[in-house]
Parts: sequence; C-alpha cells; structure tokens
Amino acid sequence: MDPTARRVAMDNGRELPYDRLVYALGSRTADPGERAFTPETAAEPHKRLLDGPGELSVVGGGLTGLEPAAEVAETQREWRVRLVTGGAIGPGLSPKGRAHARATLTGIGVRIEESRTVARPEDLGSDAVVRAACHGRWSLGRPGGLIQAVRADDSPRDVVLRGGMAARVKEQVVRSTIHLLRPAARRPGAFAHLPGFG
Repeated sequence: MDPTARRVAMDNGRELPYDRLVYALGSRTADPGERAFTPETAAEPHKRLLDGPGELSVVGGGLTGLEPAAEVAETQREWRVRLVTGGAIGPGLSPKGRAHARATLTGIGVRIEESRTVARPEDLGSDAVVRAACHGRWSLGRPGGLIQAVRADDSPRDVVLRGGMAARVKEQVVRSTIHLLRPAARRPGAFAHLPGFG
C-alpha cells in the first residue's frame, strides 16, 4: 500500500485506505417496453434475432453501442441494423478512431443516424431496440476491431490499432485477465504488485 494513499469513509464510520478508487453506483433502466432491450434484459435480444429478420436499432453511439451494432450486422446479415445517437459516434475516440468506426460500420451495412435523440423506443419503428448507455474500451466486432490508446486521464491519443490485429490483442487481454482472476480469487493478496489487484 502506498503510504500516501487516500482514505474513504464507509457508512459505518470506518475508514479504508486506497491507491485507486472505483466509485461505481450502478443503475437500473426503467421498463423500456416490449420491443426494447436494456442491460437487465441482455439475454432476450438473442431470442428475438432468431425469430426472424427485421430492423434492429441500437440507441447510443458510445463504444458499447458500436459493439452490438457491428456484431448483429456481421452475424445476422438478414437484419437491417441502425445506430442512433444524440451526438457523433464514438465520442471517446480520437478523430482517426472515429473515422475507422464510421467506415467499418457503414461497410458492413449499419445505417448511422447522428444528432438524433430518442424519447421512446417505439418512436423508431424498429422490430427491436437495444439501449447501449455504458462505456467500454473495445468495439466493432472481430474483423473491424479497434483499440484506442488513451492518456492517463482517459482522453484519446491519436494512436489506434485496427482490424484483425486489434481483435487478436483484445482476445489476449480478455484471456489474460481471466487467467489472473482465478488464482487471485483463490489467494487474495498474491498479486498485490499488479494494478487493480492490490
């Protein structure tokens, strides 16, 4: 533990020291209606996609919106896919990363509607609507993968890794994280020297 670590006060009055603090409040999405899906109903869109072709609208142009739009467009070719966002797609990406995201999505048939707000899912007239409102670091499926390099404050650098190489790096990161989580759970403190495990 860093001797200059900060402390956070708990509800019970106890103080805990920390080097890094992740303050994740969590949230629940209000009932979106019968054709709209949220993180709480994540298993249901798969069943709907198998029921037959139609139009899927993904609401949210952040990285977690780009991912399902690309995935459905790649794997469910009989579906029409549209990405609707209140601003520009990929707001956390550099201009180079945003250009790659736009080219990849349109290249696989995703219709992008920027600067459009959606009050209710039924206003879109789609067969299925997915709300994607959280943030991530990866996007654009397997062939069009994108890894955006960021600064310490999480702002984008003008360095991106694209395509199959980005997809392979993503897969390695996920595998190595899972590989480390299992022994870390069995032996707390054994990986204290690694960021996020201390």
